[in-house]
Amino acid sequence: MNKRWQIYEPGANAWTDAMDTNDVARQVIAGKFDLQQQARNASTWATTKVGSISLLEAAIESLRRGGTGIEVPAGPPERIDTQVRDPKEDRSPKRPPTVASPNPAEPRTVSPEEAQFYADLDRLEAKRIRERDAGENKNTTPGSLLTSWASIALWPTEDRKTKEIRECVLASLKEKAIDEVWSFPTEDDKFSILRSYLRITFYRLFRQKKIAFSGNRACFNTGLLDSFYQPIYAVFKKNTNEGSRPFRFEGFCITGEDKLGKWFMRKFPRQERPPAASYLSEFKHVVVKPHVEITFQWSHIIHDGVRRGRFPLAFLLRNAPRQMREPALEQSIHPWLAEYANVLMSDRNALGEFGRVVQMKTNNALQRVGWNYKTAIPNYFATANSMSILLPLSLLDQPMPDVALVIGPVDDGEKEWYASTVYTLDMAYNNARVVSKPMSDWLLVDKIVPGPFSEGSIEPESE
Repeated sequence: MNKRWQIYEPGANAWTDAMDTNDVARQVIAGKFDLQQQARNASTWATTKVGSISLLEAAIESLRRGGTGIEVPAGPPERIDTQVRDPKEDRSPKRPPTVASPNPAEPRTVSPEEAQFYADLDRLEAKRIRERDAGENKNTTPGSLLTSWASIALWPTEDRKTKEIRECVLASLKEKAIDEVWSFPTEDDKFSILRSYLRITFYRLFRQKKIAFSGNRACFNTGLLDSFYQPIYAVFKKNTNEGSRPFRFEGFCITGEDKLGKWFMRKFPRQERPPAASYLSEFKHVVVKPHVEITFQWSHIIHDGVRRGRFPLAFLLRNAPRQMREPALEQSIHPWLAEYANVLMSDRNALGEFGRVVQMKTNNALQRVGWNYKTAIPNYFATANSMSILLPLSLLDQPMPDVALVIGPVDDGEKEWYASTVYTLDMAYNNARVVSKPMSDWLLVDKIVPGPFSEGSIEPESE
């Protein structure tokens, strides 16, 4: 029999009937109880025994993966209470000392070293968010957490003595992995997509607590495979240099291959090897039905999309308000884009026509989804640690799309979806590749040419 739970609901000023662990997990998945959101609430704090919370997390993970939940010894009802806190107190969620297990039904208690590791990463993440919110550092995207935590050459470096350019570590990863194109046709950077992939993958693993440890080393599953479909792992060693980043990169390895792979095989038995990041836990993360209604966040899609240069210039000129002149070729395009966005938002007729075209192209995309469900491509938004869907918009009436519309489900996504922003195609590919290699007929890496003011790998702070 499972442990029994009671949840205190402040709005009802009452305790729920006792439920077993798996019932509570189902309620959390259904959205009735959001324990993490409750913990972030400005006036309340979810409190309970850490051991019990780890069981609940394991049940949630099991159910999301299609399992039946977990079995734990019976006991008196465990209560999740709320208490009023000083508004000046730190309300960031406290990480319980457990990590995800390859078998979600068997959560394990972490060692003091692992607990310290996650505490260090939590501090780095809190620092990143503070700097982002204060506008102190533009390079504070979620992907920056990897290079804040570890010394790793993700870009080519110059030897101080010989002045020779050293290849970045991504060359080694590309060589080990199944052959794949990791850059766009017109780019000089051979690893732009792979760099974005590795940085965001690490962030997702951090959020899912899927990083493994042995002594003074930490490692994670890159999610990439070699030609024999064996996982490729990234290994890091604790940095002993004072004032340096906590860890330093040691190498990529395949279990049992070469010196590092043999060490990895000895230190991590098969059941303890770190799992890959997971993204697609619900049907709505993969498929959107063609009959759904789309609600548009027009202010953000149009104003932010125009200002950031995400719409094709030819489309902007075709749908420009009357008072807008063409941009001066010898000047920066960004002031013109900002002016265009402001003028468009104040011109009701031009704004309505602009939105009408976007809406019409969205309807075409949904029809295309009905013809081929793979038209809808899963997209991971790291800042919110959430999933959405990419749809192709052919704004210039060409066979290939010009931009990707980002939509997310409202509730279960059966009737309504919410369109929040647009991506350029290189942005869309970078974000989609984190989840899996796109197998669509429209987001093709060899056909994408980043625009002159494209944001490339965005790892965006807001959609």
